[in-house]
Amino acid sequence: GGFYAWGRVRVALARRDYQGALRQLVTEEQQALDNQFWFLPIALLRGEVLRLEGQHDLARRSFEAARLDLEQRVRHDPDDHRLRRSLGIAYAGLGRTEDAVREARRGCDLMPASKDALRSLWCLGDLALVYAMVGMNSEAVATLDDLLARSGWFTPHALRLDPRWDPLRSDPRFQALLTKYEVKP
Repeated sequence: GGFYAWGRVRVALARRDYQGALRQLVTEEQQALDNQFWFLPIALLRGEVLRLEGQHDLARRSFEAARLDLEQRVRHDPDDHRLRRSLGIAYAGLGRTEDAVREARRGCDLMPASKDALRSLWCLGDLALVYAMVGMNSEAVATLDDLLARSGWFTPHALRLDPRWDPLRSDPRFQALLTKYEVKP
């Protein structure tokens, strides 16, 4: 379902090795990393990496390719929270703030904690990412606070390593959030 592939990309991102992350994506045989938690088209992931690397024109092309694919998939399966969230990220990469937030929120609405506590964590993570990508820092920090307050995959350490959160690094509320949830020895 893409756990290992996404893990390899995340390690490269944590190292700020964007070319290494792109190489990982090129070798991926699937068109998307697909499991119960996410549906991540390779074009979407490539767009994220290229955006982080500062290759904005290439990133935009990748986000556009992902958008076209995801919009078609959403038409066929409008209640798939994974598709909605990824479409939100694609829209955020294209600068379509209103569309991005709408889709990411819709993904969260389709998979609330009352339905599945674990899968809802991924929804909140993607919503926070969309907020960060479109410059809605207050909303991103508030969503991350909600996410970190729950048990799960997301930790302050992971947020520190992941360059996708770089837009929040200078925000004192983000720094306070990392300190608030840091595990003390």
